[in-house]
Amino acid sequence: MSFRWQRLLGIALLFAWGVEAQGQSDTGARTGFGAADLRRAAAGWERQSGPQRQVVDQVCLVPDLATFLEVVGTWDQGHYFPVLIYDFELTFKFLREFRPARIVAYPAKAKPVAENDLWKAALRAVGRSWAPAGAGKDSPRGDSVPKELGETTPGVVLSAGDSPMLAGGVALAAGRFQPLLELKVEKHYTDVFKPSDANAFALQVERRVADAVPRYDRLGDGCDFLTLAGDWPYRYETEKGDNALDDLLGRFPDFQTRWAFTGRLAGDVTQSLYQAMCSLFLQPRSALLFNSYNEREKPWSDYRMTDASKALSALLPVTHRSGERASLTGWHDAFDPVNRFGLVLINTHGDPTRFNLPGGPGQSADVPPSVPTAVLMIHSFSAANPNDPNTIAGRWLAQGAFVYYGSMNEPYLQAFRSPATVGSLAAERLPLAAAVRQSPPETFGKPWRLTFVGDPLYRIDPRKIPRLASWAPVAGWPAYPEYEEPAADSPADVRLNWALKTAIFRLQASARPRVRTDLATVLLGIDRSQLPEKLRPSYDSLLADTLLESNRVGLLLGRLSAIPGAERSPQVRRLWETLVMNRLQRLTTHPDFPRAAELWSEVIASPAPADFQQLVTARIAGLANSKAQLGDWRQRLQKARRTARDAATIRTVEEELKRVEAKLAPPSTAR
Repeated sequence: MSFRWQRLLGIALLFAWGVEAQGQSDTGARTGFGAADLRRAAAGWERQSGPQRQVVDQVCLVPDLATFLEVVGTWDQGHYFPVLIYDFELTFKFLREFRPARIVAYPAKAKPVAENDLWKAALRAVGRSWAPAGAGKDSPRGDSVPKELGETTPGVVLSAGDSPMLAGGVALAAGRFQPLLELKVEKHYTDVFKPSDANAFALQVERRVADAVPRYDRLGDGCDFLTLAGDWPYRYETEKGDNALDDLLGRFPDFQTRWAFTGRLAGDVTQSLYQAMCSLFLQPRSALLFNSYNEREKPWSDYRMTDASKALSALLPVTHRSGERASLTGWHDAFDPVNRFGLVLINTHGDPTRFNLPGGPGQSADVPPSVPTAVLMIHSFSAANPNDPNTIAGRWLAQGAFVYYGSMNEPYLQAFRSPATVGSLAAERLPLAAAVRQSPPETFGKPWRLTFVGDPLYRIDPRKIPRLASWAPVAGWPAYPEYEEPAADSPADVRLNWALKTAIFRLQASARPRVRTDLATVLLGIDRSQLPEKLRPSYDSLLADTLLESNRVGLLLGRLSAIPGAERSPQVRRLWETLVMNRLQRLTTHPDFPRAAELWSEVIASPAPADFQQLVTARIAGLANSKAQLGDWRQRLQKARRTARDAATIRTVEEELKRVEAKLAPPSTAR
């Protein structure tokens, strides 16, 4: 019997005896690895990266999954380039950060792939991407370690043909020379595993890895990283509450020693692919460290960010906010109107949608639109549901983050490695999943409640990589050209089409525009109501991107507010909320009650969620201090109560009205 099957038999027996993953024995603590062992494994990770590829200085935009698979199959073991399924919001974020010489379209029309053939097509794409130049149809198997390529990345990607994250999984497998392994799971993301089901899933994952990787059972061998790219459960039950399923994986249940670090892709086909491409091709230009904790009081002082700032400053410019500068005002000063930091470390506390700051609290709506960024957040419950943009993690991911590390349940502060430790390990270019995760003998090295969304192999390494200006196999692919501007009286859809193609053309580093027309002016001149309904979300997205980049925030807020509630896309709703909070913060920092009250009237009459209306009401209420202001505030509340139709809105208004009337009531006269 081989080593791996002896090991798996032992694990199966332990599961049969009822060993549950949340326990940790003294033996496990004694035999676990420490920082020195982690660094020794990391030395191998630097070496085990496969053939050195050149990055071709182009981005290919494709319309669908089938075309994406064809294009990835054009990579070879010496060359690759970013490929994105077109999406207004995420595509523009990536293009603006990567700034390619050329943005191209695939010159052929890919044939649709039947659902039951998707897995085979995915494996073909991965295998072809590893083939030597000119190999033709001869290529490695996409579900096997490509041994012929030398020491390749010690990781695997687990996915399935029906997974919404398949494209992202293919990209990471192809891009990092990792086997793409099929995993069939009946449960889905919203399901919660029982302990026995969670243990069975962990064993299923390990068996799948053991089939593909000869030696995997300790860090520094053939498989140290697991990427989940499937619609699979996120949490499992324990006697003390739900734990993160991902942190149960890559461990032996006897001692809970870790043999791999796990990360998972989130979202749909376009978002998961965006996460993968950002991880493969982008690096941060700067970092923000935001610490709202008391730096003079234990245990909060153990999490100050001074040492992390020093360590990371060796790699990139760092902005460090703490103390009075880490207030809600400081948050907006750092982030409005768009987060420009590619790495963000945050210390706060709160719940899935709120984070407590002096002058706050902050809410998910305070999370800004962002450049592609990696966010590491010490905060309870922030990652309760990364697929829900109403939560903090979900909002960061929807707004542009491609990595998020946080807690899906109450973790306790000590479950997080200190920023000093994380900053030091990240500055040594360790993959972030390894830098942030505790392992035995650390106190919370057992399976716990912290989760890593994104590529577990992503590392901070902003060294500039030269790009290949031209590569013969793709040199003939058509790049986006400059088109002549249509006449001002052209149909609205014609002008929108020109504006879209022109926006993409101008994001090419090699572009030399002859037409100097301001895109924002063209877009603002289009009558939205004259566009076909199916084009209106595209118009909204392009207008939002253009006005945000030119910092015309007030104008954009007015335009978004004019969109009927039923026509607001999820992106418009998120951005509108964020711009309201942006505007509100300015009106409260430099108190302007009349304008703030006007903004409130707009919010309370909108289809905004009840908790958002409550938050805006609470922030504005503090501005009404004089008797005249309180009287005006009461009149607005009374009018809103008469016109409101939603029960939750009426409750919000009545609660505030009751407080105001009590404040305006004359004091009782003592007899």
